[in-house]
Amino acid sequence: LVVPGRSFGHLRCRQSGFPGKCLHCYFSFFVCIILYYACYKVALKLFHYIFYLFTEQIGQGILENLSQDREKIQRARERLRETDTNLGKSSRILTGMLRR
Repeated sequence: LVVPGRSFGHLRCRQSGFPGKCLHCYFSFFVCIILYYACYKVALKLFHYIFYLFTEQIGQGILENLSQDREKIQRARERLRETDTNLGKSSRILTGMLRR
């Protein structure tokens, strides 16, 4: 019997040396397998939860960075609009000065 990452070939009867030779050893063998699977499932759930928290933290950081970048872009656009407005005013003033 093979379980991901582990083999149960080492679980043998102390008296006969074979797995499941007597009823007690046979029962113990399956209890060990069930416990291993239970621990495996708990460990897997714990891993998934930790992975979820980690990815949530990364996602939160990415969203914060995007928010900061958006604010920077909005400020840059506003400065560009102001510069464009000032440039338009300057252009009109120079045009008026050249006409005189």
